Amino acid sequence: MSGNLSINLEFDELSGSSFADTSGRGNVATAPVSGIAVGSGGHSGKSVSFSGGVVTVAGPTSMPDSPQVWAEAWIQPQSPLTGTQTILTKVGSYSLKQVNQNVMFEVIGTANLVPCTTISTGNQITVGDWIHVAGWYDGLSVSLSINGVVRATTSCTNGPVASSAGPFYVGGIFTAPSTVIEPYAGRIDEVRVRMDAAQQYRPTRSVFVIPNNNSGYLEGEGFFMISRVGSPNQLYSFGVHEGNGGTTIFNQSGHFTTTNGTDGKVNLFSEGPPHRFTIQNNSGSSISLHVSLYNSAP
Repeated sequence: MSGNLSINLEFDELSGSSFADTSGRGNVATAPVSGIAVGSGGHSGKSVSFSGGVVTVAGPTSMPDSPQVWAEAWIQPQSPLTGTQTILTKVGSYSLKQVNQNVMFEVIGTANLVPCTTISTGNQITVGDWIHVAGWYDGLSVSLSINGVVRATTSCTNGPVASSAGPFYVGGIFTAPSTVIEPYAGRIDEVRVRMDAAQQYRPTRSVFVIPNNNSGYLEGEGFFMISRVGSPNQLYSFGVHEGNGGTTIFNQSGHFTTTNGTDGKVNLFSEGPPHRFTIQNNSGSSISLHVSLYNSAP
């Protein structure tokens, strides 16, 4: 089994209605109704596109009960950005949802069965972008992050996460025989739930200012998320592994591109000894970047 993972749905299947759980816990997911497209382009590899369907793991699942929880996914929202749309939920325990252009995470604790809820503000969700969303509960507070930035925290001393024999859903809430409540509109990829909310999964964040025609340096080991201040969903980066630490990222007219011309939403990841990454600003003016670093890749 993969450490403390409770479930890990990569959604890299090319066809069919069954989805592997790579956590080692055997929580095979299925699509009981139409309204999904398998094999759609994902944040990495493939994803599932939702248009009224849902992916389910029937209860009782093989997801262990735990006093804390960390839940995350990559989403690519589509119009309309209205109403409540379920990204993922363990019925009776926790849920991660998109509410209009914001994100909500709620947890039910054993000390108080009224859900403890936190929700982002500022309309952080936009159509067509791949966006990383995560929510966690450590027994003291419930928090959420969007693209590596903590956007909401609510104090919540409700005790351990409530035990539940309920099902696990992605992309909506299924009610037999064929109804989906709070259906998601868009693509979902890389759904993971962990059995604790350890600090190592949470992002550390800093603001990084680079004058025009100057270079700046990032150094560290882990998973970097980079966005321009004021454009939180513009993430442009690329895969970097041990031995490739000299690669340069250029900023031209507000977009990051690599030296080989690649442009788009990809991940900046370093492993092994800390690497130094160069960011060269040729945009014509000073730029401010938000840089979030995870100790493990989301």
